[in-house]
Amino acid sequence: MKQLKILKVENPIQELCIAYGLLAILRQNDVSCKLSNKKACYVIEIYDEVNYIEFFLDDLPFEKVNNLNSTINKSEIEKLLAKTQEFFECEQNLDNIFKYYETLDESIISSYKRDEGALYVGTCFYSKGLRSYKAPKSERVYPFEKFLSFLGFHYASSYVRLSDEVEINWLLEPKKIEDVLKIELFSYVDKETGEIKSLRKIRDDSKVVTLSRIYLEIIQYLKGEQISNNYDGLWVMQVVPTNNKPLMDKVKVFTILDLNEKSLEELLKKVTYSTVNRDCKYTTASYVLNPDEDSLFKMIQQYTKRNETISETTAKELLKLNAFQDVYNAEVITKLGRGLNRLVQDKKGYSLQVSLMSCVHEEDLIEILQDMSLLYNRNYKTYLLNDENMNELMSLLNDGVKLKTLSNLILLSSNTYKEKVQKKEEIPLNNDVAYILTDENRNPEYTSVDKNQNPTKDVA
Repeated sequence: MKQLKILKVENPIQELCIAYGLLAILRQNDVSCKLSNKKACYVIEIYDEVNYIEFFLDDLPFEKVNNLNSTINKSEIEKLLAKTQEFFECEQNLDNIFKYYETLDESIISSYKRDEGALYVGTCFYSKGLRSYKAPKSERVYPFEKFLSFLGFHYASSYVRLSDEVEINWLLEPKKIEDVLKIELFSYVDKETGEIKSLRKIRDDSKVVTLSRIYLEIIQYLKGEQISNNYDGLWVMQVVPTNNKPLMDKVKVFTILDLNEKSLEELLKKVTYSTVNRDCKYTTASYVLNPDEDSLFKMIQQYTKRNETISETTAKELLKLNAFQDVYNAEVITKLGRGLNRLVQDKKGYSLQVSLMSCVHEEDLIEILQDMSLLYNRNYKTYLLNDENMNELMSLLNDGVKLKTLSNLILLSSNTYKEKVQKKEEIPLNNDVAYILTDENRNPEYTSVDKNQNPTKDVA
């Protein structure tokens, strides 16, 4: 078994793209291999017996290179394609490249000069940035580094332009993979050819909402294909279009959130459906992209103000991201949330919602909960909390749970709903009793049934 190593020393995006470029060449030559993401390098394990000098690279037509942003123009793409094709047509170049990454022996590449401008590196001050084409004086790299990163970025990244606001590329950060995966989320059918093509320009919601939609749909795809464990994260690169060369906006790597399929589906509805309030949509998107405590509380308060509900399953999945699930599951939080929900539905608890959103002192929280209990008892002739519940609440405060956390979790609990679970009815059958078989429309399939035939009854 042979191993190729791509060291992580300069630019994380460029090094990832080089690894993808090498993997793409290996897969085009039907070589069995695996790419692993280590702390100091990317490692490609080759399981087959290979002769590097026999490798080839598929032709890459200009019209298929449509996932680069506008920091590189058409003439630059044409020149880059021609250089790349010419470089890899030389068998000795392919042999040298693979031998170098196998041995890391710099004498193998001593004949190459660092006279090419790097790809996807932003400026010299923002090495993680995205800049598709740079002059050699900015950052000099070996030609094979430039061409491999170009190939890797082409085969592994996706691109979309959000009107004239921002251009977005995304690139999966692998953990352990055997092939290059490129996820295209937006497509259309060509009316002339009937071919499904990638859509590169869309008119969607705001940048934050669109980013969260892309992020959630990628996670949903990985979950659906049961390969989410094969990836560590997602690089998202943005540039702002201008009349000349676009300016880099920001580059961020997102982790692959561990959310179940129902929660992903509901969150996608929250950020895509036009029926969802815009403020709720924005705060949901903001929390998905940056699941910290402040974003969570902003989302909860917007849901409370706009009377937007969320399923209890999704709420618990989101709270796992901030380790609030145990607090949320406390009986006192559930009781207070359900009690507040009942009061609000009867148009009696709006002032309590406002008080909880602005609560800053422990004494204020105790007073609010006392008022809630009295109001609940006055309207429904029963007590909302017992002594054990109050002791549980004080225990949470004594354990260091923040006041703001408690008040917001009560608000969240008041805005959640439980999904109905449909139980399948099981009907025991008696062998001594004859049943009439029915079709899907519940019409009898037979007019008479023999006693010994022992059919089963349709319970659908």
